[in-house]
Amino acid sequence: MVMNGMRGMALGILAAGPPARALTGVTDSATLVEPSLTTFGKLLNLYRVFLNGALMALAVVFYIQQHLVEGQIQYIVQSVTTEEMTMDQKAVALLHEANAIVRFGLRNAKSSAPAPVQGLLLRGFDESMFLPNRYCGDAAEILYRLLDGAGIDSRIAQMRCAKNEGCHILVEAHIYGRWVVLDPLYGITFRNRNNQLATFREVSEDWDYFRRQTPSDYDPTYKYEGVRYTNWEKIPILMPLLHRVLVGVLGENRTGALSLRTYLAATYNLYMFGCLAGLLLVNGIRFAPKANRSSSASRKTLSLHSETGPEVLVPFGSG
Repeated sequence: MVMNGMRGMALGILAAGPPARALTGVTDSATLVEPSLTTFGKLLNLYRVFLNGALMALAVVFYIQQHLVEGQIQYIVQSVTTEEMTMDQKAVALLHEANAIVRFGLRNAKSSAPAPVQGLLLRGFDESMFLPNRYCGDAAEILYRLLDGAGIDSRIAQMRCAKNEGCHILVEAHIYGRWVVLDPLYGITFRNRNNQLATFREVSEDWDYFRRQTPSDYDPTYKYEGVRYTNWEKIPILMPLLHRVLVGVLGENRTGALSLRTYLAATYNLYMFGCLAGLLLVNGIRFAPKANRSSSASRKTLSLHSETGPEVLVPFGSG
């Protein structure tokens, strides 16, 4: 009985011998490669941790900044308007306030050196207030944000002067079913012959009448010869493609009246969403190597099993 058991143990050891040697060989070769992969993985994970932290911190900063800007806007709106005002009175009061803000900002900008990155990044409401560098463009965005804060629908328009598209930027507010013209750089509105706030078409078709309502420092080339609300050629390929898609979805008229610039006015929200998108991208890439490593490990296991062959079980006491 004891001899039979000893013979079974010996057969078992002999059967297990080759797999043990094969396994030892694979482990030794894998050990030579694994340290470099581990070092690279640690560095990559450290980089991802840093990037995650930076993007999360920036997203929080932009979120707080956006709420501070919204507070500024509401404070200004509540300071210059009252509940008793009509919608057109509110629009005119906010127009004059925007003009005063821009004039103050222009005086401040003359005594301040421009930042190196000005014009390269989207500017926030607070930057446009105190350091305007696009004049009519900043003025239009300030007025748009104030009107939006007061609950008045509005859009940013680009005037055409002769063949010069976008020679002047202004705002149109939707008041009592009509898109009326507001020029925040000069702080002016136009009144038609019925003493109503005038639309762009009314001013364009009767410029000889309306130009008498302009101030002495008004640029005479701004004669309301034409208007557009989005420059669909600003970014080659992308913008024309987007225009074709929107025409197919919204139609030609609605697309032509669409002002994309108004959707970029909440600058810090855009930056915040950009950081969140970056977080998704970084963490999406993070899980890919794990999947690759797991599949690689399974392939190694399968190769080991194929090399060693099926496991042989020798019962004790057999033979």
